[in-house]
Amino acid sequence: MAHLRGMYDDFAGHRIPDDIEVAGALRSATVAVDTNVLLDLYRFSDATREAMLKVLSRLGGRLFVPHQVMREFWRNRLEVVTGRGRAAAETLERIERHLGATATAVRAWATPAGLAAPARDGLLARIAALHQELLDAVTEQLPVPVDPRGTADPVLDRLERVLAGRVGPAPDQDEWAEAIARGHERAARRVPPGYLDAAKGDSGLPEGGAGDYLVWSQSIAEVARRGTGDLVLVTGDGKTDWWVRRGAVFVGPRPELSDELWEECGAGLTLLRPVDVLRHAGELGVQVSEASIAEADRVWARSPWTADGIALLLARCAAEGLPHGDVIRDAAAQGGFVEHAAPDPVSFVRPVARITVDLQGEGLVAADVAPALTPARATAPGFRVPYEFTGPAAAR
Repeated sequence: MAHLRGMYDDFAGHRIPDDIEVAGALRSATVAVDTNVLLDLYRFSDATREAMLKVLSRLGGRLFVPHQVMREFWRNRLEVVTGRGRAAAETLERIERHLGATATAVRAWATPAGLAAPARDGLLARIAALHQELLDAVTEQLPVPVDPRGTADPVLDRLERVLAGRVGPAPDQDEWAEAIARGHERAARRVPPGYLDAAKGDSGLPEGGAGDYLVWSQSIAEVARRGTGDLVLVTGDGKTDWWVRRGAVFVGPRPELSDELWEECGAGLTLLRPVDVLRHAGELGVQVSEASIAEADRVWARSPWTADGIALLLARCAAEGLPHGDVIRDAAAQGGFVEHAAPDPVSFVRPVARITVDLQGEGLVAADVAPALTPARATAPGFRVPYEFTGPAAAR
């Protein structure tokens, strides 16, 4: 007769570590990071970037960067660097345009309304003051310019030192091909991680949609090579083929991942977001301000698009006769990315951004959702949609 067992004995993947266990893992486990953790260093302010770099440095030899992460970092770095100031520049342009139009409207109205010159000038002065206040607020948040060639890039300078001897080796050609095939086969069976990227097989990327699986398998291989200790995987990926999620709450890693790591090398898995690492940075002797923790949370965490919000966005695109709804549906049907040529990709997505802002203003869409449509380039131009769109909602 089999011995009676506890609730986690055959279901260890469902056990979520508490704060004490997370702290212990950060002090002793192998800590692997994904691509977004490195790319976010370009998106952070100086103080938050410095805090994260100190954490990575304090990990010492326990830090591990899968070879696939380094491949993706170099592939995407230029796009991130050149896009750092794009949102701020577009905001400044909108402020100039709208407040300029407001001042013109006040001048045009003042004369027929019989408004006295001092009163008119007082209104214009208030508009100008608000204009300057908004410009100053946005300008203060502009990122420090970075030379895309890397000749004056503080992120690269620091990463080169922090990551010396920490990057996994390149697999040989046969191992590479076998891992990609295995990733595609797993995706077809919806085995995490990476199946939500399955449509990237048509993106022109050398690994197709197997990138997440390569990060995962290389991390497992490193833990097995070291022979002892657990794995902390720090990821900026919020998709549900990594996480158990309930709305905006990240519960923990998919149980399948925990089970696979345990079966492969007898190690436990802790899945953390960058903001979680900063919250626990004190365990590594790094003091992080509440402002930096809040910033990391803003950069990474967004409210998800709801099915109703997606439906409203698509309906308004259709009502305006815009082709964007079809592009969004095609991207959603292909796992989040679709090839689509546009003369000016940034201008192309602006109607979608405008409709999103309208829906947010009406309280129909959360204020911090991810952009519904963003330009992306692999070997061919195209557009991406957030992971929420890859469900049934965007198929309506």
